[in-house]
Amino acid sequence: MRLILATLIAITAGSAFADTCYRRVYSEDHLRKNPAQVVSSIEVRFTEGIEARQAFARVIFKGSSKVWTNGLYCSKDRLAEDPGATMRCGVECDGGTFTVRPKSSNAIYLTTKGGFNVGGACPEGDDVLIRLVTDEGAEKTVFRLDKLEDCP
Repeated sequence: MRLILATLIAITAGSAFADTCYRRVYSEDHLRKNPAQVVSSIEVRFTEGIEARQAFARVIFKGSSKVWTNGLYCSKDRLAEDPGATMRCGVECDGGTFTVRPKSSNAIYLTTKGGFNVGGACPEGDDVLIRLVTDEGAEKTVFRLDKLEDCP
């Protein structure tokens, strides 16, 4: 049992994205200058699961204080659409994807083509509330997120 636990700790500690968090809170001035942007705050936490790397997104849309969340599974496959990307994360049931590309040691670019869902993964009725994280009318949206010292 100790050997299994030590192996899991070593694998998790060796990952560049193991238990790291990135956030961006946009100012009112920035949102006024970018009226198509619908996101006022976005945070992503990356973790290493036993079977897969995972991301957990928290989003606040402008004009609201409601926090929208969703979990995503991440992998290094199918990155051809975003040169320089190091990881691709997706919501189950074709709920959209984003890719992650490093900007520096303390920041990343999170790029979504067509957006990704928060609030739910697999709609099962009209009462499921889902919001799409992307700029209004944009084919592609890029967020620059800064690394946090500690994950909340």
